[in-house]
Amino acid sequence: MNRALKKTISYRIVSSTIGTGITYLFVGSLREATLLTVAHVFSASIMFYYHEKFWEKRK
Repeated sequence: MNRALKKTISYRIVSSTIGTGITYLFVGSLREATLLTVAHVFSASIMFYYHEKFWEKRK
């Protein structure tokens, strides 16, 4: 596994853990906080993909 992939995975784990914790403070349910974090990670990944495709076309 290369360094960039390791950094990407570790960043995702840390940021998702922080996101879940903050969401938990607002909603008071670990289950709901986890579901919201998963939804965010999924939607942000899709958004990032299309963002990258947009910028590729601008070259």
